[in-house]
Amino acid sequence: AGESMRIASSGNVGIGTSSPSTRLHTDVTGGDNELRIATTTSGEPKLTLYANGAGAHEIAFNRSDLALTFTTVGSSERMRIDSSGRVGIGTSSPNTALHVSGADNLSSSLTLQNTNPDPDNIWRITPVYNSGDLAILDDGSERMRIDSSGNLLVGMTSASTNNDGAGIRADGLIHGKR
Repeated sequence: AGESMRIASSGNVGIGTSSPSTRLHTDVTGGDNELRIATTTSGEPKLTLYANGAGAHEIAFNRSDLALTFTTVGSSERMRIDSSGRVGIGTSSPNTALHVSGADNLSSSLTLQNTNPDPDNIWRITPVYNSGDLAILDDGSERMRIDSSGNLLVGMTSASTNNDGAGIRADGLIHGKR
């Protein structure tokens, strides 16, 4: 059997290579190259990314609910993938495939951006704070809204027939005004 691990004079560690080019360099010929971080009976396996003075970010396996969690500086969980594959951003208990939660319009919005062709478009789907409305914006300008009564509003933010824009109200009235 040949050499299986090397610590080079630079301090780089090589597993499966005799010339490691980074602090930890693994190389496998044929097959998967797996890095396994495990605990046996308690605790959580974690990968901690630490910058001296700047703090640490962690990716951890939560043993109690079988979730993969992503934590930023200050031990604040920012995202999780639960055991059912649901993704939660801003929530530790996602109840749909993608669940975004935040304390204000911006942090609870979903942004869609295409970057080609130029110019790009940025679409944002935003729950409107304290109104129950859902707004759709294009490059920061509101284009459409579904209000808390179920009215579909295009180019206006109120179901009033005095406003310019178009709408389909929940009572069946279709409105358009220029």
